[in-house]
Amino acid sequence: MGLAWHSKAEHDIAIEYFEKALSSDLKTLGPDHPEVAIRWNNLGSAWNSKAEHDIAIEYFEKALDSDLKTLGLGHPQVATYWSNLGFAWGNKGETNKAIEYFEKALKLFEKAKLPHDIQIVEENIGLLKKRLE
Repeated sequence: MGLAWHSKAEHDIAIEYFEKALSSDLKTLGPDHPEVAIRWNNLGSAWNSKAEHDIAIEYFEKALDSDLKTLGLGHPQVATYWSNLGFAWGNKGETNKAIEYFEKALKLFEKAKLPHDIQIVEENIGLLKKRLE
């Protein structure tokens, strides 16, 4: 339900559903389960869409930390969370920090041979570097 509301740009309603899912998953799965990381990521995306970048960053970092523990440094999901952190830092105006996260994501996406993700990250790095010119 949260994803449906988020896609309709009803971010407050989406956040309510994401929080309910997170609470349930924390009780049943524990904080270090990949499903919990997805819930944190979803909350980060909703908060980022609301331009609440600091809150979004907190959730993206929780998702990243969780998946680093459970999936490891080389997993493409880790790259997704680094990319999401790049978006949030970029939206916050922290261009250099955003580039740093996107470059970490790019390395993993290249290693996993994910051309669509590679293209998106390369485009974002390019746009951010133009900001610095």
